[in-house]
Amino acid sequence: MLGSTEVEGYLCYLTHLAMKSKYFRKLKASKSDLTEKDFTAMAKTDLTQVIGSNWTQDPFYNNLMLSSLNKEHLSFRQRYFDFCAQLLINLPIKQFTKLLSTKTKVNTFNYRLKYRSSFSILPKFIASAGHGDDVLLLFAMSNSTYKFTPSDLLIAKTFARSLSSFAAKGTPNARIPTRIVHKSTFYSKATAFHIICFILNVTLPLIIIYKSDGLWKKEEVFTEQPEISFAYNLILMLDTDDPIGNIVWTSLPQLNLAIDPKIIRAPIIENYEMDVNMDGKKDLFKLYLLMPLNESENVVGVKAIFVFDYKIKKIDFKMDAIVFVDQTTCSSASKFTVGGKLKFHQSKLLSVKQNYGFTFQIDEAVDFSFEHFMEAYLSQNCKFEL
Repeated sequence: MLGSTEVEGYLCYLTHLAMKSKYFRKLKASKSDLTEKDFTAMAKTDLTQVIGSNWTQDPFYNNLMLSSLNKEHLSFRQRYFDFCAQLLINLPIKQFTKLLSTKTKVNTFNYRLKYRSSFSILPKFIASAGHGDDVLLLFAMSNSTYKFTPSDLLIAKTFARSLSSFAAKGTPNARIPTRIVHKSTFYSKATAFHIICFILNVTLPLIIIYKSDGLWKKEEVFTEQPEISFAYNLILMLDTDDPIGNIVWTSLPQLNLAIDPKIIRAPIIENYEMDVNMDGKKDLFKLYLLMPLNESENVVGVKAIFVFDYKIKKIDFKMDAIVFVDQTTCSSASKFTVGGKLKFHQSKLLSVKQNYGFTFQIDEAVDFSFEHFMEAYLSQNCKFEL
């Protein structure tokens, strides 16, 4: 049975201490300032002492030194300890294990101790077990001057039973019943963690169901007050008894370019929106439009298209709401008044994901007509009626 500890390189630390090496001060410091040059010099000295001066002719030992040097996540002190452990302990153990497995039929077992006992004399910068700690942990139980912690006793007893089992049965893997009980006070992190987990187990499913509006529902009908605002887009046409033509005005520049300038006339517009119940959403829209006329012009009809921005937050629905006004009279009129409620109509169900409805745009202004535009708009799934 062959064993080692996690930081067998501590053996080199003791060597530098005994020899009063010039590198010992750097090895001992809490924050070591060893350099790559120091590492290389110490490693070459160790190789010469252990292997001899002809180690330079064997690429294996060069690679052994480089493998420890290239562990950049470690400090140079840790890399040197790793190199010493490989050279002095781990490599001979591997060679001896291979020799036993090829020359004899004896089963070979290896162990590596990582646990550092509470009474270890290793420097504080070594967090794991070092050279000799396995022997100290095993035989310190017979010395009453040492104060064992429960963890020390558990590891030491397990270690002793494994060695006893190996000596008696030829295997260290004896079945050793181990029972570890963790206890804490009521006011502890474990209690707080348990309470938080309990609250999450109860509330999280309810939150998911609430946010998903039923979770498993395929169809749902709900009522929501939308957000509506005037988009400041409109098309106005006044029908007159003048054979020259009608009076037209629109807020769209591309449409104005396609209309005869003789029939375009700019009106005076005044509009405002009101939040009657103070809930943050607009409830009332008023628009006053005054069109200047000549004395010879008589208006017998009005056609207008008003565009509003329409949003529903619950299902993330957006579209341009179109309000179409068409009024005619048998005789000339000086005033037209239109009022009503904006009603939303849909032909099929909307998706619970993002929805985009009708977008107001006129691509071919030359061929524009109220009839064709409203026919295309009314064919949409979602539409509005005044």
